Amino acid sequence: MLSVEFDRFGPPEVLEVRERPEPLPAEDRVRVQVRARTANVSDVELRRGDTPQRLKELGLAFPAVLGWDFVGILLDPTPTLPAGSAVAGFVPWLGSEVGRGTYAEVISIKPQWVAALPPDLDPARAAVFAMNALTGAQATDRMGPLEGANILIVGAGGPVGMSAATAAAAAGAHVYVTGSMADDALATHGYAGVISRGTPEEMAVAAREAVPGGMDAVFNAAVAGPGLIRAVKDGGTFVSIHVADKNEPERGIAVEKVVVQADPSRLTSLLTTALLDRIRIETLPLDQAREAHERLERGDLAGRKIVLVS
Repeated sequence: MLSVEFDRFGPPEVLEVRERPEPLPAEDRVRVQVRARTANVSDVELRRGDTPQRLKELGLAFPAVLGWDFVGILLDPTPTLPAGSAVAGFVPWLGSEVGRGTYAEVISIKPQWVAALPPDLDPARAAVFAMNALTGAQATDRMGPLEGANILIVGAGGPVGMSAATAAAAAGAHVYVTGSMADDALATHGYAGVISRGTPEEMAVAAREAVPGGMDAVFNAAVAGPGLIRAVKDGGTFVSIHVADKNEPERGIAVEKVVVQADPSRLTSLLTTALLDRIRIETLPLDQAREAHERLERGDLAGRKIVLVS
């Protein structure tokens, strides 16, 4: 099978396509033939080694394989799914599966990270939401009481932010959004308003102009720079998906970093209702992962998500 690996931190050129034996059946693990997985900014951060101390503490060993999410065909049965089932899921790359990601044609993973894929979903689009929808939903769990709260979702045009914004609005929050799809989301879902995109400091100022005193909670699904926390009111909540987020606690604000947890039934439900047609994607073969990373670093995707297919 093909596997995309790296032996050291560095630029996209450290990614190497290699032929490896397929993993063997193992107790308490199942194999998945992966059809689609995303290449995203977190992969770039990990490949560069942006948080080397954390990766050292997790026991990262080279060669390592990137990739969090997957859509594919189950090769071994789980307690609830037969072999041959279409499945989606993700690996806890910054946890028990550090360095054993989805940039491979076949992966071996614990069954609790595998969920049934609802029928008639495009695998490439579903791959974009496999981890992101659950991340967004679990982020809203960290925001505190949502009914009547003022919530800012930074990066609502992406699948994580979109999922969080949809969940928060459904729970009765007044949701303010940013992101490339914000205007469309506002018209379709009746969000409270759009905050103009800019630097973290500029967005914080705009948020306080929209809601004097500050937001009850801010979910940072886009930028990792400091300053955004100033949009949060005293004693509010700041939630981020970035392991390298530079926003530090201040003014009694709780800072939460979301590390997604396994929840197969919730993931299947989220994929059933996910706004898959709202995400623009571009597919590349798995063996072009290096090109995908080059484009992610150049930032020339114009809001599209890259899906590596095999």
